[in-house]
Amino acid sequence: MPHDEAFSKVWKNRPSRFPSLGKGTRFMKIKMILCGALIAAGTARAELPPGTIRAIQATNQNSVLMLSGALKFMCGRCNQVHDTTVEGPVTVVDTNGLLLTSSSVVQISLLTRKIEIRESTLKVKLPNGTELPVRVVLTDRDLDAVLLAPEKPSAVAAGTFKPVNWAATAKAHVLDDIVIVGRMDKNHNALVETAPAKINSVETKPRTVYGCAHLVSGDGEAVFNATGQLVGVGLGRQTIVAADELQDVIEQARHAAATATTTKEAP
Repeated sequence: MPHDEAFSKVWKNRPSRFPSLGKGTRFMKIKMILCGALIAAGTARAELPPGTIRAIQATNQNSVLMLSGALKFMCGRCNQVHDTTVEGPVTVVDTNGLLLTSSSVVQISLLTRKIEIRESTLKVKLPNGTELPVRVVLTDRDLDAVLLAPEKPSAVAAGTFKPVNWAATAKAHVLDDIVIVGRMDKNHNALVETAPAKINSVETKPRTVYGCAHLVSGDGEAVFNATGQLVGVGLGRQTIVAADELQDVIEQARHAAATATTTKEAP
């Protein structure tokens, strides 16, 4: 058709987008641009393979349990007894049942000078579905941490608690891939909840703390790197306290659990 012939002639004589380049060079230029765009897009979307995430969950799902119950406590110089309900994940520290979580889980503000637990009906839900009474043994204001232990250690059978591997910890860096293992609430039967995320910031003073935008609350979840090594525990809004920074308070809590029946505060 005449119209088609005219269009074909105009198209062949159109100005080149790369007037200084030959056809072969122009083709290579366009190919390089497209390849660069694809590489950039792939990098932006890169994340851990689902199989890796599932493997980390399978290894550690019984090392993060659900805490629930209620507390009556007094704080500071106030003579009033406060009531609070408790629900949230706890990370298993050792085979004796020492547990670590955030103060936000037990809804106790650690900004006050002293916390005195008056009554506790806290229980941790074990992997087999049974519930075991536990008590608060240590609080740490600097770390915003609460540590708990079984009320009757002698009644805990061997193998009841499976801790995370504190002997294989790892440091993290900005944009490192991580896997967060926690627990859903009682409305979802405290099912294990696992999510991939990235380290967004690293603070080293006065202690090593990682920022993670995906970790909205930081309620005692265990956090692992891409190879399954423990990075730290979520202990605050978008905050992961490095595993190495928790060793001292863990030792204090072990001593408190073995020697006292009342809650202690870390110095």
